[in-house]
This record gives sequence, C-alpha cells and structure tokens, in this order.
Amino acid sequence: MLNHTFSTIAHRISTLSVLIWLLTLAACSSTQQVSQPSRSQPTIAMINGQPIDDSQLWPMLAEIAGDQTLQELVLTKLLDELALDRNWIITNEDLDHELTALVTTLNQAGDEQATPRLIETIRRRRGLGPVRFESLLRRNAILRRAIPSRETRSMQAEIESEILNNLKRFTERNGADPSGIERDRIMIRSALVVEQRAMERFAAQLLDSADVIVMDRSIKWSRLGEE
Repeated sequence: MLNHTFSTIAHRISTLSVLIWLLTLAACSSTQQVSQPSRSQPTIAMINGQPIDDSQLWPMLAEIAGDQTLQELVLTKLLDELALDRNWIITNEDLDHELTALVTTLNQAGDEQATPRLIETIRRRRGLGPVRFESLLRRNAILRRAIPSRETRSMQAEIESEILNNLKRFTERNGADPSGIERDRIMIRSALVVEQRAMERFAAQLLDSADVIVMDRSIKWSRLGEE
C-alpha cells in the first residue's frame, strides 16, 4: 500500500516538474554593464523641479539588495544555460505546477481558500514583484528537472522519514490520526519538502562552481547559505 502511495506521489511530483526563479532579458542585460548608469538614463523622480535619475539611485539600490539580485541573476543564467544544453522548454503550465508545489509546501493547514492570501504573503515578505516571482517559479521548474538521478534514488528513505515524522506530529497535535485526505496531503507535502531540499543543494552546487567576478565594489557577492 505504501509503495502504491509513493508511486502516486512520484507521479504527481513528475507532473509538477514537467519554482527559487527567469528575470527578463532586459534585467539580465543590464547587469552586463558594471559601471553605474549615465545621466542620460530616464528620470526616476522630480524633487522641487530637480531630476533624480538612475546614476543617483543605483548606488543605494546596490547596497540594499545588490548581492541578492546578483545571486538571482547568476543562478538564473546558469539554469537557463543548463536548460538550453538539455533542450528543456519551460512552459506556462510548468510555472503553474511550480506555483502549486510552492503553495502545497508552505500551506500546512491545507486550506485552499487561503491560497491567494498565502501567495500574497509570500510575495510581500520576500519582496517578489511580478518579474522576480516568475523568475523564482522558472528556476524551480528547471531545478526540479535537474536533480541528479543518484540523489533522486536516495531521496526515497528521506521522504519516508519525513512522512512518518509529519504523521506523528499531526497525531500528537490533534489527538487523532489524520483522515485519508489529510494523510494524502501530508505525504504529498512531505515529498515536496524533501525534493525542495535537493533542489536547494543543487542550486548551491551550481553557484559554488560558477566563476563570478564582481566588478562593482558596492555589491558584496555571496553564495547560497553565506552571510
């Protein structure tokens, strides 16, 4: 019975995999110029008739989130190259599947009516606008496909352990065993959590192996997991 359930989970995960991240080509190309934007850039704001343009705004933006943005751009480029090399095409359906996987992973209560609110909370806390949020989903779609087969085989024991722990926590918290629907939800969510960890490990490996030279001193380069 358990093997059949795992088979069902694997099928669902495979469907989801067919999100953490494609920034637009314009955003990518803008990072190729390491110097600050010139005064000919569009005016950002007017203060008492005086313009503020990109050359004034850029240094502050670089200090605030330059390292995080650069990390996302580097990972996006690495994953896009990987997808191109393996002839992977990421569709809108893939992005929808990653959105479902993200919500399922984070929504422990399983309340479908709370999904829109949960997505909005995730985006607000992480500062994810439309471009960065779509980029996150795209990166996740590529990462899910890219999990090494050797790790996929070894994840089965980790998934089983995650399921048993979550079932135990549910029973202790509620004073009763989960229903069939609740059990299925726990099993699917547990498998996705384990898979997400594998995706994060692979992303870290990609960044560790990348030859990144930061020319702008206002940006502090850091890899995943580093302060």
